[in-house]
Amino acid sequence: MKNIKYTTIHMPKRLLELIDNVIENESLAYSSRTEFIKDAVRRYLETLGYFPPNLNPNKSKNRN
Repeated sequence: MKNIKYTTIHMPKRLLELIDNVIENESLAYSSRTEFIKDAVRRYLETLGYFPPNLNPNKSKNRN
């Protein structure tokens, strides 16, 4: 098993309340804030071309 490191982030209370509302919606598959946030970040990184890493180098943003 990989040695995965975690960190704490700070978010505005209102964002956390909105996330909690999503989690409480039983038709969605999220069981925790952590699960929701990890999925949201992965999806955003995919739209930017950074996730999954190194699979499509042509999609990466050009940083000048």
